[in-house]
Amino acid sequence: MAGLDEAKVAGMNGAQRRAAQDALLAAYPDRGRLERLLDRLDRPLAHYATESVTLPDAVFKIFEGAKAEGWLPRLLAEATAVNPGNPSWPT
Repeated sequence: MAGLDEAKVAGMNGAQRRAAQDALLAAYPDRGRLERLLDRLDRPLAHYATESVTLPDAVFKIFEGAKAEGWLPRLLAEATAVNPGNPSWPT
């Protein structure tokens, strides 16, 4: 997601958001890795999803929370910076 900016992220359509969510799942395929990513952003996973929530649903809830709280660009930037080699990241 080179050239990531808030306007680009805010203008993402549903398909683009789903692609970014899928890329996040590919880059962070388990709850522990996702928790470490969110920890870098000072956001606890438990704030968005309980242990009983599946990982795909947790990622969806994180995206929704990040969008509503205004930190979705930061989430995507951090996720790509930490795992830049993931070929699933949308461009």
